[in-house]
Amino acid sequence: MELLQIRDFGKSGLNTDLPKWDLPPGFLTNAQNFRIFNNKIFGFGGQKTHVAMPDGFDAYHVLYAPRPDSNTWIYAGNKIYAYDGISFHELGATLPAYAQDPEGWTSCSLGRVPVLNNSAYYPMAQIPQDNDTDFAILPYDESLTWQDKNWHCKAMRSFGPYLIAMNMTEEFVDYPDTVRWSSPAERNYAPSSWDETDPASLASINSLGGDGGDIIDGLQLRNSFVLYRDFGITTLDHTGDSYVFNAQDLTTSVNIAGINSICEVKGRHFIISSNDIVQNTGDQVVSLMHARVRVLYANIINQDYIHNAFAVHNVTTKEYWAFLPTSGSIYPNQVWVYNYRENSWSIHDVNVPTHADYGRLDVDTRTWANWDETWGTATGSWARQNNSVFNNTIMGPTVTGTSSIQLLDFFTSETDFTTILERTDYQLTTMQDVNTITRIYPHLKSTQPVYFQVGSQQHAGGPVRWKPRSAFNAGIDRKIDVITTGELFAFRIEAQNNSSFEFSGLDVEYTHAGLR
Repeated sequence: MELLQIRDFGKSGLNTDLPKWDLPPGFLTNAQNFRIFNNKIFGFGGQKTHVAMPDGFDAYHVLYAPRPDSNTWIYAGNKIYAYDGISFHELGATLPAYAQDPEGWTSCSLGRVPVLNNSAYYPMAQIPQDNDTDFAILPYDESLTWQDKNWHCKAMRSFGPYLIAMNMTEEFVDYPDTVRWSSPAERNYAPSSWDETDPASLASINSLGGDGGDIIDGLQLRNSFVLYRDFGITTLDHTGDSYVFNAQDLTTSVNIAGINSICEVKGRHFIISSNDIVQNTGDQVVSLMHARVRVLYANIINQDYIHNAFAVHNVTTKEYWAFLPTSGSIYPNQVWVYNYRENSWSIHDVNVPTHADYGRLDVDTRTWANWDETWGTATGSWARQNNSVFNNTIMGPTVTGTSSIQLLDFFTSETDFTTILERTDYQLTTMQDVNTITRIYPHLKSTQPVYFQVGSQQHAGGPVRWKPRSAFNAGIDRKIDVITTGELFAFRIEAQNNSSFEFSGLDVEYTHAGLR
């Protein structure tokens, strides 16, 4: 009788691209609703309603815009509200019906100035940022606004003291490959001019041309502003002189999924494209999915609505979250998580948020009086019963049912999900050996039963002969007895009813049954 200690089981995340029998032990071959964090696998999925939106407010977009006195979240839809973790504050009248496109919102912060843009309306800013000042349409110059000029843009972002407007429509004429930048703004004010003919202003315009196609979105990358287009990437390098920016093409091999599909992560851009998720270092673009999950991504993503995908950087947990619509869904129903510290992919379900952002949420301190669980049902540490580490979280609006704010980085979901972790074609020793597994010893923490199944295969890629599944109760059970013989083996772990478990490996007891 021999004992194999498997401590890296699943720690490398999901891999559906490479032959299963060639994978290192750390990969899963099929998995759903899980997360890898601190060298453990967690059952994870769904979300939790934080608070309902005010009556008559349909929110589609969120911007985390902290103030010196509060952690403020700006929600935009048919109206605009600020939320400070306790109260909502309306920041302007209901927007015109034509300005309520749920898929047309972008946002940014220009210092302490929050900026919102809907491609069907006009860019707006709140100056000063407080609960009493409404959002107002941006000025074009000292006497005119963008509305007076009848200007629109598909996306607006910030770069230092500048605002960058992309994919312009000016007086009903579309200029999809045109980018404009403002004059530099004074601290905590909007730019004073967008007039490129004013010699006293650094505002300017650039029509890119070439084969890159329409500008979809853009984002600052170190000392450059990167424009993502239909068929490529163009970089605006900051020159520091009167020309302000110099444009040059980086690649023609990337087509971004849509607005809000870019995320800055430690001096790099992570980008959702129609057939891959890639990393732009500023010098080159490389796939994050190659030889991992790219085939699965191409097979299940809803290409008709990939433009509704969006990305969020989870700074605390060193994760990049790609919210994606799969077949049959218009808005994102899955989150594909890339943990860039551990170089692993995981996937979990969500209930169709239209957008989300990362930031700090001020919440009441958790006490015995307001704790909504029991000692027997809660998992994890006392500190983890809050939204996330240090109260940072990912949250956003959902389009299903009553409009509400959903906490998306939360270990206790109110949405039903089932976690499955599966690895097939696993070699205990060598491909020549035939072995018999007699017991497994899970390393598991959970307050609910978790189900284990073991199977065997007679050759690589062969069918799995699964043994009946067994319930394992952590803290009560020590082992699972099973007898199965084969050249390769398969393991399946299943947790139901939103079970939030922690799994760190298993020991396998086996004997040699012969050679083949």
